Amino acid sequence: GDKGVLALICDSTNAMREGESPSEVAVGEGLKSVIQNAKGRVAVTSFSSNVGRIVSIARAARDAGRQCLVLGRSMKRVIDVADELGYMD
Repeated sequence: GDKGVLALICDSTNAMREGESPSEVAVGEGLKSVIQNAKGRVAVTSFSSNVGRIVSIARAARDAGRQCLVLGRSMKRVIDVADELGYMD
């Protein structure tokens, strides 16, 4: 554009919903509670592009002494890259 801005990239998930969305920290705390207190297996889905959510799920599972099973090529690829970049601690 005229001001040197090439593009605007944004997320509009729940844009029509009033109020604020919870932070990833709050979501992570909720995930941790559910995963720790579940009596059996826990199934969690996420977009493969949501690295923050993937990290929250992995940390919640780790803290609960559980393992994660990753399904899908895109999910595996994104996790591998996130791990290489140091996001998957």
